[in-house]
Amino acid sequence: INRFMRQLHNDMIIETGKTYYYFDRPQSKVRFICIDTNEVITEDVSGSTWQPSFAITQTQIDWFINLLTNTPNGYKIILCNHIPINNNLRWYSDFCLIFGDIVEAFNNKTTINKTDSFGIIANADFTNTNGKILLSICGHGHADYFYNSSSGCVYYEVNCDSRINNGGSQYTRTDGTISEQS
Repeated sequence: INRFMRQLHNDMIIETGKTYYYFDRPQSKVRFICIDTNEVITEDVSGSTWQPSFAITQTQIDWFINLLTNTPNGYKIILCNHIPINNNLRWYSDFCLIFGDIVEAFNNKTTINKTDSFGIIANADFTNTNGKILLSICGHGHADYFYNSSSGCVYYEVNCDSRINNGGSQYTRTDGTISEQS
């Protein structure tokens, strides 16, 4: 993050040692929130390959809820993440869906009091909050999929810039043509 992202976004707000952050564009009232859906919980470096264990921590969920709760009036929010946070996209992971539940509660200006199957707790009252999450953009599946939720958030899983078609995209991608590219 410091090596690449700070050169473009020297106004990033990131806690030391964390891999999730945000930055604002006050002139256009847009908040970009980058959540870490591949948060490394444990690492096994005893073998010849790196074996991480991924999950979402309660610390990140609490940070996310606090950030949404304190979004300035009139701001629109764009989420950036790797694994989809909505199960209407193809390549989601169950441990990331708590983020999508929070997004829907925030946009609907309701409360959420949920403990997911991994023990992560989302407890928030968004009834008097400001802002709206317009987009959650992610990768992971190398396929083009999107879902428009009833709360007004577009969940978009974008393909990569290669002809890898492991996501089973509905769009045909042919080598040597423009469809090969993202």
